[in-house]
Amino acid sequence: MKLPLPLPLPLPLPLVVQQMQSFNLKGSSSPFWLLIHFLCCLGSTVLGFRFSRLLFFLFFSSSPLFSSQPHLSTITTTTTTTTTITTITTTFSSSSSSSFPSNSSSLPPPLNTTFSHPVTTRPVVGRHGIRVRPWPHPDPLQLMRAHHILRQVQLEQRKVFSANNPNPNPNPKPILVVTPTYVRAAQALHLTALAHTLRLLPYHLSWLVIEAAGVTNVTASILARSSLPFFHLAFAGSMPHTFQARRVVQDRMRLHALRFISEQKMEGIVVFADESNIHDLKLFDEAQKVKSVGAINLNFLTDPRNPNQENNPQPQPVVQGPVCNSDGQLSGWRTLDSTNDAFAPQNMEWAGFLLDSKWLLEKDLDKLDANLKGLLGDNDSGIEPLGKCAANVLVWWIRAETQPDAKFPPGWAIEQEIPSA
Repeated sequence: MKLPLPLPLPLPLPLVVQQMQSFNLKGSSSPFWLLIHFLCCLGSTVLGFRFSRLLFFLFFSSSPLFSSQPHLSTITTTTTTTTTITTITTTFSSSSSSSFPSNSSSLPPPLNTTFSHPVTTRPVVGRHGIRVRPWPHPDPLQLMRAHHILRQVQLEQRKVFSANNPNPNPNPKPILVVTPTYVRAAQALHLTALAHTLRLLPYHLSWLVIEAAGVTNVTASILARSSLPFFHLAFAGSMPHTFQARRVVQDRMRLHALRFISEQKMEGIVVFADESNIHDLKLFDEAQKVKSVGAINLNFLTDPRNPNQENNPQPQPVVQGPVCNSDGQLSGWRTLDSTNDAFAPQNMEWAGFLLDSKWLLEKDLDKLDANLKGLLGDNDSGIEPLGKCAANVLVWWIRAETQPDAKFPPGWAIEQEIPSA
């Protein structure tokens, strides 16, 4: 007699009911055993079924499995003995690599930064789908605003944490830079170098450029390229060729700029920055200490008493500026000739002095002589020595010029010569 084979578990529900009936389960305990057997079948089904992650992502992933999102180029290899798909994602960088094959036809197409090419499949590694997000393209206006905010933050940090100014002023005064100029061969050289220096300042700046013989497009184009806030002022007189005559005209040009500052009631510290000089950035930090008139040391790299260096092959360095005593008080002056106790502004250069614009309001500039002595007077009381009490040189006086009849191309643009046939 053959025994029947045991039924595998779990049993279908109709067979369970039939088997329970064959056992003659009657009474109040029959529903209870039916419920227990049903729960056992359900648990066996859940535990016996092998859930794959692919099915899990199919039901619970918030994004579709197949999308048209752009992604990097992929190389897919499929085996015939299994249904598993192995995907190798290859990332291409901007640098070249020697591992690529020499045949350009086997290489994948280059990546397009706009990601306009359609993609029909989604990169998959094993059973895990990869969510590919589009490449961000921010609004250019928002990007420029972000750069502007970063620039303002950097400027404020330089004001507070500047290495040149360990004790900064929380409310710094604006800087009013006065520069006389005229059209010549070295003008573009000097104005460009000075503009790059002024662009490094962490203070609010106004650049007053006074041009002899009226404003010209050559000077205006140089100032426009500087990206600095400037005032292009015209001076009626022309610039002479001799050195001493130029100094007289430049004094009048500076006084003309001071009248403009007084009429416009501009607030700030006036710095006389000649275009050919070299300025230490500490000069503009020291300018914040000026209350009325400040004085600094000015080093002459070329002797202004004899600008023709051919007749003076070994000029001695000369320093102009204040002299302080052991108590840190003003005691004398260094001039072009020697160290004197008397204050002689007629022998000094404007570049060695700084003025507060409020101090100018007390002066009648129309009645003053067009020189430094007429502005400062003969009394040095109230003049403040700057630069660690005149211990540091903050300006270097160069005055490197070319010959008056030197020629130069407009805008320093060299035209390409066309060879004759």
